[in-house]
This record gives sequence, C-alpha cells and structure tokens, in this order.
Amino acid sequence: MNARTSRILLPILAAIAVAAIVLASIGTAIVFSVRCIRGYKTELEAEFVQSSHDSLAVFSTLSRTALLRGDIDSLEAMASLLLDSRAIFVQVVVGEREIISVLREGFSVALEPFPLLRFASGSIATIQSANEVLDLAIPIESADSKAEIVGYTRITFDAGRVAQLVGSRTRAVVSGNVILFVVLFAPLVWLARRHHIDPSVNEPSPNTTGECLIAGPLIIDLISKEVSVNGCGVHLTPKQFALLSQIARHPNRVFSDAELIAAIWPTSAYASAA
Repeated sequence: MNARTSRILLPILAAIAVAAIVLASIGTAIVFSVRCIRGYKTELEAEFVQSSHDSLAVFSTLSRTALLRGDIDSLEAMASLLLDSRAIFVQVVVGEREIISVLREGFSVALEPFPLLRFASGSIATIQSANEVLDLAIPIESADSKAEIVGYTRITFDAGRVAQLVGSRTRAVVSGNVILFVVLFAPLVWLARRHHIDPSVNEPSPNTTGECLIAGPLIIDLISKEVSVNGCGVHLTPKQFALLSQIARHPNRVFSDAELIAAIWPTSAYASAA
C-alpha cells in the first residue's frame, strides 16, 4: 500500500470505525429510552389505579353515612368535588333508585349498566377500563347484620392525564436522542467533508505530474532540476531545490523540522532523530 492510498484509506477506515461506535451508542440509548418510557407508563398507570380505588373507597364510606342520614345535599356536594378533580361521572344507586347521577360538563361517555348480582361483597369492581377512562364501582351493603348488597357507588375516572404525561416524557426522550444523534455525527460529517469535498488537504496538487510540479506561475522540472516563475528561470542551490520541491509536492501541509531536514539533507544526524 503506497503513501497516497494510505492517506485515502486510513481516514475512511477511521470514519467507519467511529460510525460503528456512534451507531452502537445510539442503539443502546434508544433501547434504554424505550425501557424507561415503558417503565414510566407502567408506574403511572399503577399509581392512577391505586389512587382511584382509594378515592372510590373514601367516597363510598362518606356517601353511605350521608344516605343513612338522608343528607342528599352533602352527597351532591362531595360528587361535585370529585368532578372538579379527576372524576368524569359519579353515580349512587340504592335498589332500583338512582340517588345521584352527575356527569362532568363537556364530557360524553357511553357507560354500561352494572347489575348488583355481579358484585362480590365489599370488593371494588372494574366496569370499564378503556378509551382513557377507568370506571369503578363498589357495593353499598345494608345496615343490618345480613350485609346484603342494596346498591352501589360508581365513579368514572379520567385517565387522559396519564396518556398526556407519557406523551410528554416520550417527546422529551425523542428530542434528547435527536440531539445525541446530531452531536455524535457532527464530527463524522466534518471528517467526510474534509476528506471528500476538499481532497487537496491530504492529496497532491492536481497539477502535479511525474516530471513537473506546477503551482500557479511556478513550474518545477524534476528531471532537469530547473525552476521558473512566469517563464523566467530561477537559480536555486540543490538544497533550496529539494526544499521547494518537497513543499510543492504536499500543498497545505505543515512540516516538522525533522521532515524538512530529511528532505533536503538526508545524511544529517537530525534527519533520523526521533
């Protein structure tokens, strides 16, 4: 492999290696992000379900007390408070009679009827859990020792907030991955532009031939060792000719002292110095 081929291939191989590392890093970041979003969604849903169950249990206890006292006004006031927070629909049914049934303004949900026979004593039943709503009901038992189910308290909760939070987290993670992609690939883009769009950085001048070096008005004849500028001959010593030829062969390159000495004075002890 000659020097010219090495100058072409080495940057390409380096870019490929860096690109592989960058792609592996981005892939790892994406997998980690997906897992984080899924975990976050699962955690939010579990918290939402638990808090909804707790709210229903508390409201059921308070509504049972209000029913025993015949205080329907207090029952309606508590239902209004629920509608102001997360509830969409609140219903209290005793026997065949609907004590209260209030729906949050601006919402229209299709709710299924819930027969008392489907209740297990003291347990919360999930009627519907879809379309961003969680519909729960808990039985109302009679005040006597028979613990007979005589009705139920029902609350439909708005689960849209969970979807909004998950969507916000997803957008934030996607934005972070895009920024990571840009930051990691910016050096590769710069490297590609440097070695492909501007090949003169590492390549000889396109006007270089096997016998002459041409740089604007300067012509260096490598066979006859003659130099001319605008057609006028220029007398140079052998070392001056060697120095000028070395610089003309590699335009846009910065040489070290050792490289210049090796080009014009190869027998010098400094030419082989580290």
